[in-house]
Amino acid sequence: MLGFVGRVVARGGLRTTGRRWSSTLDETAYIEQLQLKDIKSKAFYDEQAGRRNYFYYVDLQGQLFLEDMVPKNIATSLKSPKFLKFFFHMLRPHATTDLQYVTAFLEYPYRSPCGPEMNYIKAADTPIVVTELQKQPSQWLLRTNADPEADVPFAPESLAISATTGRLYHWTETKYVQGYSLVRSQVAVDIANSISFAESPNAPHVFVAPSGDATPIKILP
Repeated sequence: MLGFVGRVVARGGLRTTGRRWSSTLDETAYIEQLQLKDIKSKAFYDEQAGRRNYFYYVDLQGQLFLEDMVPKNIATSLKSPKFLKFFFHMLRPHATTDLQYVTAFLEYPYRSPCGPEMNYIKAADTPIVVTELQKQPSQWLLRTNADPEADVPFAPESLAISATTGRLYHWTETKYVQGYSLVRSQVAVDIANSISFAESPNAPHVFVAPSGDATPIKILP
């Protein structure tokens, strides 16, 4: 499933390749169906809750849900700013040095400890998602689901595109997680207006800043 649709547009007499990022209905439905297959029995979640283990899911928009929540939409997503900030602040890869946890629930790539509780997380793509773009005269700023109130400087050299899915990413760093984070489709569409897409498979896609500076975009597998 590709995250963008290619199309040729004419701008100012110049022929460039523009692309529109979107989570298509087919793609979203496909991912939702895959996630439904991951949902376990009520008895499993009840038993693990007694052991203070909880299970979560991050969708392509950066929304956080209990794994067994059906349906998953904006109304059923977790929204407490205080909870979300702490949850993502403590997020880290699951298989690290805390030996008492690395053998449990390894199908969950991430975990977020909270005192005696352990939260295990799966994501439709990346757990950290770029959710907002603010275009200020002097600088573009991003915000993520990890902290909706914290500004992250936009950097063209931090952009990347997946050759497999066509999704757009931007490098982000939290206390325990560093790497390319998915850019929400709505934000990707906005950024795409400043990208000159290569028509040759051997040429790089280029981000063109308002100043005219051009930065090649990294291609991920």
